[in-house]
Amino acid sequence: MLLGKKLGILSSIVGISISLYFAVSPVLFNLSPSHDAGLQSAIIATFVGLSFAVIGIISNNQRKNT
Repeated sequence: MLLGKKLGILSSIVGISISLYFAVSPVLFNLSPSHDAGLQSAIIATFVGLSFAVIGIISNNQRKNT
């Protein structure tokens, strides 16, 4: 069971990393004004931060239960 939790956490982190790459690359390579790029980067960073926070909370709760 412990190996399954570790694989689940690892796969979610890899999934977030891949989605972060695909979310940030159009923003960085787009020739939009800097204000728009900054706003889009902030929104992406907020979603990624919240995703990592949820992973940490779930991992911590699972560690207490097992």
